[in-house]
Amino acid sequence: MTTARPPGRERRRAGAPPAAAQTRTAALVAARARSCVEQWCRAVAQAPDRAVPFPFGAVTTVVRRCGTADLAPDLVGALVRARSVAAARAGEPPGEGWFTARWLDCLTSPALGRRTYETYTMSGLIDEYCRAGAFLLRAGTVNALLVGDLVRHELRFPGPRGDAALAARRATAVLHLAGGPAADGPADRERVLKECERFLPSAARPGPGVLPLLLSATPLPATTEPDEHLFVRSVQSMELLASVAEAHARAALRRHAAKEDAGIPPHLHAVADALHTASRLFRVVITIDPAQFDRIRAATRGTGALQSRGFASLERLCRGAGGLRPETVEAVSPDRAPAARPSLADLVRRADTHGDRLRGELRGAAERVDREWLRWKRAHYGVVRKVIGGVPGTGGTRGLAYLRQHVNTPLLDTAPPTAEKPAGGTT
Repeated sequence: MTTARPPGRERRRAGAPPAAAQTRTAALVAARARSCVEQWCRAVAQAPDRAVPFPFGAVTTVVRRCGTADLAPDLVGALVRARSVAAARAGEPPGEGWFTARWLDCLTSPALGRRTYETYTMSGLIDEYCRAGAFLLRAGTVNALLVGDLVRHELRFPGPRGDAALAARRATAVLHLAGGPAADGPADRERVLKECERFLPSAARPGPGVLPLLLSATPLPATTEPDEHLFVRSVQSMELLASVAEAHARAALRRHAAKEDAGIPPHLHAVADALHTASRLFRVVITIDPAQFDRIRAATRGTGALQSRGFASLERLCRGAGGLRPETVEAVSPDRAPAARPSLADLVRRADTHGDRLRGELRGAAERVDREWLRWKRAHYGVVRKVIGGVPGTGGTRGLAYLRQHVNTPLLDTAPPTAEKPAGGTT
């Protein structure tokens, strides 16, 4: 279970082969991948009831060499045919047949005109895998693996090159994400890298068979930009944490429906914990090279965080109808993320109907949720301001201006919005 070397950083190494040799090598690798895919399709046709492992390694190598936006047409054609074959024998999650079908669906979505935020980031696939078992337990394991892989990747291939100050900031942020010490010397980086090398294989091995594939076969970058791996891994983790927060919000509402309001505060604290963890990822995301991100954004046009089902659902469970803004409804329909009635904010506003102790616990937990939500939104705003700038956003929004308009909107309305300025992206 290894992480492919980012081609953008590989090219910058001294003594790299000439461009013509690289092109010939890329063509040979793509031809080999196409042959492997075609052989897989034939093997499945000859033995439809037999489990035939898909050649993930061969295809993933090509994708990471050239990006999904620049795959050879004949390879794309073979993958589209393989997608149809896999769909006919997909099965249920978390089986390998299901994973193969969903993985190919994500990979071929640009060619079929079906690319979305979830197919690009593969966050939907990861969420489905986690929901096929004990969701919170499985999500915790998968998120640890995603973050561990992000840390390992950035310590193996440190960047960005050419900007020593930014590279140092990224290294410090990566160590902070790993829970490491404040010190940031070569010895610290080597120690954390060795810990990741030990942790990742051992943590993935006990899980269902496709768990290692969640690391080795994702992400599938659209470009060859070195920072795309960091970006997508961060998004995958953040989306999974949003789903964890959503699960606890639903559990809190179920407690109320069962007339067990004393069980609501622990779930609210769990929502706050998930948001706090998500905010920490922005320390790393803010180090993405803006020029690289411009190219990534151009290659993934039509996708964006406004299409996040997890965050839309969390906001609608907490704010009810107040979370149904027109632009978010267009991006994530109410069928996929309905508004709660009553919402969690409604329950918090009714806290006075409880005794002093429970009233205090409810308000304290709700205030913590709002603090962490606003921290996340302000950090998000800071990252967008630095990495993207004032260009139009997804879903027809005004981008940075849209985020600023909503940056002080709480989830549970425990206090009126403040005039506090958005943070610069760190937490």
